Amino acid sequence: MRSLCAISAFLLLLTGCGEGFEKKVVGKWRIDMSRSKPDFSNLPPDQRPVVEKTFEDVTLELKADKTFVFKMAMPLSGTWSMSGSTLALKTGNSPDLANTSGDSLHFQVNSDDQTLTTTELDPQAKETIVLARAD
Repeated sequence: MRSLCAISAFLLLLTGCGEGFEKKVVGKWRIDMSRSKPDFSNLPPDQRPVVEKTFEDVTLELKADKTFVFKMAMPLSGTWSMSGSTLALKTGNSPDLANTSGDSLHFQVNSDDQTLTTTELDPQAKETIVLARAD
């Protein structure tokens, strides 16, 4: 009986922490160019500032109903889910996510809950994109 109570308490604790973690990612996020490492090596030098400015305007809004809007040159929308500290954005069969794991884009939620990091936007470019809280 004692072990059953301990297991029940542990499961309740895990469930509660998971929901709280999901609530922490809800909100608006913006690319942090100071921490990101985009690969502009294929761009002519005169186009880099324009592309960098475009990156600065990219936002991700994660909504409490588990939907998202990723505003960039071609906005994406869909649903999001959490597994541990990994955030998955699922859009269906989007050609924009062809280089990612299936039809989802994954971000690591950093331990401070203030940044999201991905290397999946263009895996061939070996770039790292960091999003920081915008709200």
